[in-house]
Amino acid sequence: MITVIIPAYNSEAYICRCLDSLLEQTYRDWEAVVIDDGSTDSTPEIVGRYMESDQRFRLISIANSGQSTARNIGLEAARGEWISFLDSDDAFRPTMLEVLLSAAQTTGAPISSVGYEIVREIPTVQESQSSQSQAVTIVDGRDGLLDILYQTPGGISPSVWDKLWNRKFIGGERFLDGVYYEDLEFSARLVSRADKVAIVTEKLYYYVATPGSFLHTFSERRFDSLKVTLKMEQDFHSDPESLRATRERTMSAAFNILWLLTINSDRRHRYNDMARRCWTVIRERRLASILNRRVRLKNRCAALLSYLGPSVTEAALRLGNRFMFFRPHQTY
Repeated sequence: MITVIIPAYNSEAYICRCLDSLLEQTYRDWEAVVIDDGSTDSTPEIVGRYMESDQRFRLISIANSGQSTARNIGLEAARGEWISFLDSDDAFRPTMLEVLLSAAQTTGAPISSVGYEIVREIPTVQESQSSQSQAVTIVDGRDGLLDILYQTPGGISPSVWDKLWNRKFIGGERFLDGVYYEDLEFSARLVSRADKVAIVTEKLYYYVATPGSFLHTFSERRFDSLKVTLKMEQDFHSDPESLRATRERTMSAAFNILWLLTINSDRRHRYNDMARRCWTVIRERRLASILNRRVRLKNRCAALLSYLGPSVTEAALRLGNRFMFFRPHQTY
């Protein structure tokens, strides 16, 4: 059985399409554990109606504690051999669970992964190909970790929701409480310990990008990306290649925060300390970024641009955002 863990907070506008996507799954042996994270709207009542008609749905209500805590509570409550995560504003395509499980079982991998599609609205669902016809690529955990850290196109993403996780393999590992970007740290930590990861490139997860979503609004919580990557540098310090890659991810986080502060110039003066911290990180790492061929071209160009100083760099970030040729995309 697969346990699908769904954190939900004030999700009444879209949780039905999320739960309906589970009912449409070609793989039927699943349970859905919805963690209502202190919603003040009708989210728990909506979930309750699904529970009345299908016993595979379960609801756990908690005081508002954040997504990390909600996911950890879901892990404690899970009864399945396998774990999947689904955000309440997103949806699975019909064969997602079938494809993930088939890839994991045929390869013996403790983690399997599929692609995702970024949409503004869930399109009319089209049946995907049978899981039996999917080409599966296998990578070892260290290569998977480097994919995550270097944000390799077509590689393993840092997200937890496009993957299937063996519950025994997860064991007692949990998300960091009290921080955002917990996906990145959790995925990197567990993927690095896997002997192999099975990858199917077909896009079977719908990631819904809405104007009000976390990654499209200004929030001090976005600064947690730097906190998380700096912690990861400590975790991977014993492996030079992994440390090198993690330092590049810290560099990316610093530029992302700097971009965020730059396009929200009315708030820039309130966060001068954070901007200075980002510039310290950039100055320490920019030469290594430029010389590292695994770093994305966009990031290497930004590192080179930084030598012209904060004023020129931040002006270029504003201009790039205006014409959409520099707009960092991070879904972790």
